[in-house]
Amino acid sequence: MKKFLNSLRPYQLLYVISIYFLVGTMFARVGRMFLLDNAVVYEIYNFCLVASDGTVTYPTVWLLCVLVTITILTLVGFLLSFCSKFKLQKRLAVCSMVLIVGYYVAYALCLYFIFNDCNDVNTLNLDDARIFSPLLVLILNVIIFFVVRRK
Repeated sequence: MKKFLNSLRPYQLLYVISIYFLVGTMFARVGRMFLLDNAVVYEIYNFCLVASDGTVTYPTVWLLCVLVTITILTLVGFLLSFCSKFKLQKRLAVCSMVLIVGYYVAYALCLYFIFNDCNDVNTLNLDDARIFSPLLVLILNVIIFFVVRRK
């Protein structure tokens, strides 16, 4: 494994880091909702909302689908980097960037529509670092785009 990582070009390492963060984000908790007395109401995952008693209350599978699509596009871009298909890599990077922005829009809409009528929910806590992993992947995709654009 170490020999494989040493043989990669620098921008290919960015692909590997992106895939690592995306896979880690898929099933991680990405937020929590609290009541006025700081009791946890919901834990937010990319595939469902889990109530404090452990029951799944609302499916959010579309967030997981967007992350899976971004991961597949990043993996395909990584594999194409071995074939020097630079034009297609640029297109895949742009598609990934658009989908990452779409992920955050979908996340915001999910929170808005689910918790719009909940008057007892007070605070959204984004202390889980995994919610910012797609943002890091967005930055890595911008770097990949500009590196591949020069070739």
